[in-house]
Amino acid sequence: IKTSQFFAEQKMKSFAALIFLVFVIAAHAHVYTIGSRGPNINSPDYPGSNPTGPCGGANLTANNPVNVTSGQVFPVSWALWVNHNLPPEVPGYVQFSFTHGWEVDTTPIILSPNVTITTQPVNYYFIQNVVIPPVKDVSKGTIQVYYNALNGEPSTYWQCVDLWIAPY
Repeated sequence: IKTSQFFAEQKMKSFAALIFLVFVIAAHAHVYTIGSRGPNINSPDYPGSNPTGPCGGANLTANNPVNVTSGQVFPVSWALWVNHNLPPEVPGYVQFSFTHGWEVDTTPIILSPNVTITTQPVNYYFIQNVVIPPVKDVSKGTIQVYYNALNGEPSTYWQCVDLWIAPY
């Protein structure tokens, strides 16, 4: 009986720690994309408002790139952790784009229409399907997820997913 009581107490402590972590994450993050590079949502550096550009404005080493094929429909899972655009604020938007390579200073290719942000719930994952652009050879690429809250400076938040792309 004491063993089962011990395990029940441990489960409650774990559950309380998980709830606390969810509130900490919600307080520090604005947009998150599953599979994105550096810093992750548990890091105190994740992410400050970043007007300088994608993924911290730095060319970073890829973080576990995802293998995809040119022309493939790729589901991007993303969530708002803070919604800056609840009424009466002006609507913001999330944009999905692609750049060749893992560098951030190349011109992005827009992959889908912008998603207008107004009353979307926080801590809820949405799926945005995008088509991986064509490549001739095995290539590096990055999907950029950009949240522009349009509520003053700075109000932009980035997440990037690195890819290895096989030609179709």
